[in-house]
Amino acid sequence: MNSFHNHEFGHKCEQCACEARGLHSWISDSGASAHITTNFGDFLSVEEGDFGDLNTASGVEKITHCGTVVIHHNVYVDNITYVNTNQLYPVLYYKKKGGSSTWLLLLGAFLSQGCTCIASEELMMVKDRNSDVIYTAIHHHDDSRIFHIDTFILRHDAHVSYLAEPDYETWYQHLAHPSDNILHCMSSSPIYVKGLPRIEIPRNHSPCKGCAEGKMPERSFPQSTFKGS
Repeated sequence: MNSFHNHEFGHKCEQCACEARGLHSWISDSGASAHITTNFGDFLSVEEGDFGDLNTASGVEKITHCGTVVIHHNVYVDNITYVNTNQLYPVLYYKKKGGSSTWLLLLGAFLSQGCTCIASEELMMVKDRNSDVIYTAIHHHDDSRIFHIDTFILRHDAHVSYLAEPDYETWYQHLAHPSDNILHCMSSSPIYVKGLPRIEIPRNHSPCKGCAEGKMPERSFPQSTFKGS
């Protein structure tokens, strides 16, 4: 799960060309069988085929497509709100017969990857192994005990920008050769830099040649036996 864009919902940005499609309310569901959408236009990439049957509230549905969906949503941490982007795979699709569309986010898919879930009456928070928040879901004040994640599905051109996320070396050079510790702090908390993607720092990598040479002490010149005239 990666975060990339840092914009307000519904904006139009010529630089990254990521005009949002509209608000979708996903349900964080601990009892779902998979991530599910009934809106075919959500997919970044999709494969058609026979992916079996799925038991739903309306009956047994035939799963005809499976693919990747990228969602753009708010995350609430310590009274700070920032925007996160998550790539979901696999997401199953079936053609719903009437009624409003359905979006289900399988909580178990995150827990099986070592994530943890903390929930109260108002908020559900899912964190990864590094304690970084993946998503937060809000309880809408009604009779149900359902937690919702209000998201935007980004257009395809925004997906391309998302998938072309720069690697460690690119960020290292772009940010003027900071230390690994600074890079980790910048990318792991919205308190430091809002919207910066999580940067995977290689465990064993060679030091930058320019940084190493710049920090080397210069040896003194040998004493000259000649004097200037």
